[in-house]
Amino acid sequence: MVFMGRTDEQSRFRSALAELHDSDGIDEGHVVLVRGHGGMGKSSLLARYRQIATGELAGDQANRGRFLVAHVDWEADQRRHSTDYTSFAGPPVWRILERIRAALDDSLLKLPRRRRQRATKVFDEFRQRVSTLPELEDRAKRLGVPTELGRHRLSSEDVAVLARGAGGLMTAAGHPLSSAVPMADIAKGVHIAAGAVEDYLIGRVDPGAYRTLVDEVDAVVEAFCSGMRAISRIRPLVVILDTCELLGESDEWLRLCARRCGRRVLWVIGMRLEEERHAGNESVAARYVKDLAESRLRDITMTRFDDRSLEAYLKARLGDPLPADVVIKSVADLTHGIPLAVSLTADMILRGEPLDRVLAPINDHGQASELVQQLTRRYLVHTRNNGAGGN
Repeated sequence: MVFMGRTDEQSRFRSALAELHDSDGIDEGHVVLVRGHGGMGKSSLLARYRQIATGELAGDQANRGRFLVAHVDWEADQRRHSTDYTSFAGPPVWRILERIRAALDDSLLKLPRRRRQRATKVFDEFRQRVSTLPELEDRAKRLGVPTELGRHRLSSEDVAVLARGAGGLMTAAGHPLSSAVPMADIAKGVHIAAGAVEDYLIGRVDPGAYRTLVDEVDAVVEAFCSGMRAISRIRPLVVILDTCELLGESDEWLRLCARRCGRRVLWVIGMRLEEERHAGNESVAARYVKDLAESRLRDITMTRFDDRSLEAYLKARLGDPLPADVVIKSVADLTHGIPLAVSLTADMILRGEPLDRVLAPINDHGQASELVQQLTRRYLVHTRNNGAGGN
C-alpha cells in the first residue's frame, strides 16, 4: 500500500496516543473523528493509525507492545454478516460490541501469560450476557419490537415520554431530562420508536416486560464498558472503527461507550462526511461534538490531494520520473484530486491501458469512463436502503 502525506492527521493521532498515559480530572475516553467524502482515503488513514499504534512503522517502534489495538471495518463485517444490515437502523448494539471485543483477541495473544490470563477474564460478564441475547431477540420479536430494541437507548423514563408523545400529550417539560435533551432529539426519538410505542400504548406490549428488555440491553452495554475499563488498566486501548456510517442509529451507544470506557481508551471513528447535516447540528459528528468533552475530541476532515501530493503519489506508483505521457494537470482534471480516483487511475496505467482511454471522461461506446464506473461501484457499497439487500 502506498500512503502519501496526511502529516497533520498522523500528528494529531500520535498526540491523542500520548494523552492516554496522562492523568487528568476527566474520566472519559478520547475520540478521533475522521470524516471525508467517499474516496478521500479514510480507510488508508485508519490503517496507518493501526500501524502507528502497533509500532509497525519505523518511526513508531516505541509503541510496539505499548497499546492493545482493536480494528474493525464495518464494510467487511457487512459482507460477512449481511443479514445484520438489512434494517436502516443497522446491527443491534450487542453484535457491534461483541465484534469489537473479538477484534481485541489478536492483541491479547501478544500479552505475557499472566496478563493474558487476567485479560481474558475481564469480559466474562459481557460474554455471559451476550450468550443470552438470542433469547432476548426472540422475546423482543414476540413483543413486536424487533428493530428498535438494542439499536436505540430508550430508558423506561424515555418510554413514558414517548408514550405521551404518541398520544399527542408530549411536552419536554416534566421529563427528568428536559433540561438536557433538546426538543429535536425527543422528536427524533418519537419517530424512531413509533412502532414500539404504538404497541406499548394499545397493550400489545406489556410495560414491565418491555422495561425488562431495555434494562437487559443497558446491562450488556454496561458490562462491555466495565470490561473495557478493566482491560485498559492492563494496557491503554485503541479501538479503530472504519465505515461507521453503516451502523445506523447505533452511534448513540458508541458515544455512550466512549464516555464510559475511561480515560485510557482511544476511539477512532471513521465515517462519511455529512456537510449539510453537520451545519445543522444533525450529523453524527455534531452529536459527538455535543456529547464529548472538548479536550477529548479531535475532529479530522480529510481533503483532496493537491497537485504536489498527487504528483508524489503517481511517482511512488508509476516511477520517478513519470512516464512522458502522464501529465499531472490531465490527471488532476480527471480525478479532481480524489485519492481513490488517483489510485484507480494509476492501477489502469499500470495494467497497460492506453492513457488517452484512461483519461477520457467518456468511453468509446458513449458510456461513462471506466474510472467513473469503478468509483460509482465503490460509492454504492455505502448507500443505505431499507430493502432486503442491505445498505
